[in-house]
Parts: sequence; C-alpha cells; structure tokens
Amino acid sequence: MQKSYIIEVSIKTIKGYVSFCQYQLGSIAEDAERIFACMKGQPVDEEGGAPFLINLVLRSGKKSATLASQYCSLTELKENCHYIAREVFKILNLE
Repeated sequence: MQKSYIIEVSIKTIKGYVSFCQYQLGSIAEDAERIFACMKGQPVDEEGGAPFLINLVLRSGKKSATLASQYCSLTELKENCHYIAREVFKILNLE
C-alpha cells in the first residue's frame, strides 16, 4: 500500500479550523519530517488566536493520520509556503 505525506493548512473560522490547502510531500518520511520540523510556528496555541493550523498527515490507502501539528500567523504561513515550495522543488528535481 502506497504511503504519502501531506502538509495540510487550515484556517480558523467561527466553527473551528477548516482545511483549505494541501502540499504533497511524497513518500519519504525523512523528507516530510525535516520539512515540517523547519517550519515556523508554535506547537500550542496558548493565546487561542492563531489564524492557521498546519498538520503533517500520513496517508496510507484510504486511511490518514495526523503526525504533528503547529499553529502560525499569516506572516509565518507566508514564510512556510515559500519554504515548502523550495524544498519540494529540490526533492522532485534531485531524485
């Protein structure tokens, strides 16, 4: 069964966090974990005001499991999106 790693971005709404974006990271756990670990944000939303929630998700067949989560601001999300795009580009072009 094929495994794939995804970064899922959710935005805070009055009904809670709603997923609106996903980045496909491929099937190599080390790459996915390294990318997620280098992203900006906090593992806990202590003040309850973080506008974005980012999850590292493992998909295997029809099942998915959240491996890690962190909260971030709009500025941090902008930096994270730039970082993810750069790292995925490297992965895809250096295979």
